Amino acid sequence: MEKTKYNKKSQHKPMLSPINPDIGFVPPQALELEEAVLGAILIEKEAFSLVEEILLPDDFYTDQHQIIFNSIRRLNKESKPIDMMTVVESLRNDNKLEEIGGPVAIAQLTERVASAAHIAFHANIIKQKSIERKAILIGREITQQIMLNSDISDVLFGFGKKIEELQEALIGRANGDHVSVPIKKALEEMHNRIKLARQGIRSGVNTGFADLNKYTNGWQPGDLIIEAARPAMGKTAVALQHAKSAALQGIPVAFFSLEMSDVSLANRLILSEANVDPEKFKSGYLSNEEIDLIEKSAGTLWKLPIYVDDNPCASMGYIRAKCRLLKKKGQLGLIVGDYLQLAENDEESGSREQEVAKMSRTAKKIAKELEVPFILLSQLNRGNESRSDKKPLLSDLRESGAIEQDADMVIFIHRPEYYGIEVTDKNGVKESNYGELIIAKHRNGATGTVKFKHNIGMTKFFDYNYKHEIPVYEIQSERFSNDVPF
Repeated sequence: MEKTKYNKKSQHKPMLSPINPDIGFVPPQALELEEAVLGAILIEKEAFSLVEEILLPDDFYTDQHQIIFNSIRRLNKESKPIDMMTVVESLRNDNKLEEIGGPVAIAQLTERVASAAHIAFHANIIKQKSIERKAILIGREITQQIMLNSDISDVLFGFGKKIEELQEALIGRANGDHVSVPIKKALEEMHNRIKLARQGIRSGVNTGFADLNKYTNGWQPGDLIIEAARPAMGKTAVALQHAKSAALQGIPVAFFSLEMSDVSLANRLILSEANVDPEKFKSGYLSNEEIDLIEKSAGTLWKLPIYVDDNPCASMGYIRAKCRLLKKKGQLGLIVGDYLQLAENDEESGSREQEVAKMSRTAKKIAKELEVPFILLSQLNRGNESRSDKKPLLSDLRESGAIEQDADMVIFIHRPEYYGIEVTDKNGVKESNYGELIIAKHRNGATGTVKFKHNIGMTKFFDYNYKHEIPVYEIQSERFSNDVPF
């Protein structure tokens, strides 16, 4: 195919090579709007301020328009006036004047528009066309890589960042509303909460703990919740309590398990519902009654909208892509990640602290972009073990202070019994199977401590004011006895 030739003084670029040799096409463009925007900037001194946060030079389709806009940006940066004469002089000093068609081309731009009315709207269309062109180029590159028999997984993840950049550019076009717009939304949300409250319904996603719901009114859309603890505190078990409670409410949950396999996670879910001895469950020494109870519990869980991904190499980019697909299908209302320090980084970022900081920031972006709560589990360092009460502090968040900064809520899971610390109730009676959810940070509400109870195996959780005796296990039978009926 003969290479396309063009005159540098022309106002048009050559077409991109057609995808099909037999069918040519002109890439997405809005040349008349580009001329209108440039002309408006040249005749009205305030016009550039309306588009400077929207457009970049490479958003224009022709080289000539890119050069002119770049010259305008430089004049603005230097606090110089922007008009036809100053732009012509700037281009002449850069030896670019003849390349764009001379002073006549600049004059023609001002003749094509009467005012700067609707300039921001026109700029957004130009931006969209630019994104469309870039998407076409990415698509062509992906096709070429696939045709070269490159690994499909490497191809998709390799171009993931470029696609994300386009999506961020597209989302950015909608930002910058007048304050009246978010105020109107805030009032609408308030009235919706009032309506739900009068019906006895909380506005957020059920946390699985009544007292925690009082602090949060349920997990809120767009919030990043960091739930952190030392090993053996029950992070995964608590996270499953959140996931199961949300799913029972009809909220679809995406659970990313970087530590456990999907079957191990399913075992824990079954035990949380059936409340049988985990040791007997693992060994197989179960009575017929226990088997029936487990199967009944599995039948209940089977129907819940929980989607488990146990990819051990999952990165935040992977989680973001997977959640977008689920959201598109209407299968996403809550994200749970177990846990942060095991996630792969999409690219090298220097120190581990910088990597963790980037991942926590991406997690917040995911929550905000998809408008769902994101519960991200995290490890704590050993700082709490040097204190007499063993209670964790925000400074104990492992590897990065950025985690605290990005999170809307930080909750610590603390079990005094684990450290041999005795806790008594208001009557002086020693507590057993007792734990605390310490709300150390709450951007939109109060901090405090939520008490809870659990069974011996840490598989089932109860509110602290649970009015019945905490069951040891639903069915009592001698462990590992050869006389157990099957």
